[in-house]
Amino acid sequence: MPQPILINLRDSNNFFKSGSSVDNFDQHGKMVIIFQNPGNGVAYLFDTTWGTILKESTNLLTFPVDEHSRMFIDRLPGMFPWLLNYLSTGSTDVSQLTPEAKKQLAEDIQFYDVKNLLPLLPQLSQYK
Repeated sequence: MPQPILINLRDSNNFFKSGSSVDNFDQHGKMVIIFQNPGNGVAYLFDTTWGTILKESTNLLTFPVDEHSRMFIDRLPGMFPWLLNYLSTGSTDVSQLTPEAKKQLAEDIQFYDVKNLLPLLPQLSQYK
C-alpha cells in the first residue's frame, strides 16, 4: 500500500519548504490540481500523480497543497492540460496548436517555469 505524503515537507503556510527532499513521496500517489477562476469561482480539476509533477523542474511545488494532495492554483488553466500531458508523456509537438494556443503555451511555460520547455519559446514567440 502506498505511503502517504509527509506533511512535514510543508511550512506553516502549507507551502513546500525550500530544500525539502522529495525522496519520501510516493511517486504513484494520486493528486488533484485545482484551478480556481478568480473571475467567476468556477473550478477546473486535473487528476495526476506526484511522479508526473516531479518529473521535470517546474515551480509547481511552490503552490499550496493540502493534506489530501490537492494543489490550488488561482488562475485559469490556460494550456495546463498540454503541459500536464508533456509532463506525463514527454511529447512536445506544437504543430497542431492554433496561434492563440501557442501564445498561451509560451505564457504558461514561463509562468510554471518548465525548464526543459524554455527552448521552445523562440519557436512560440512569433505568436506573442
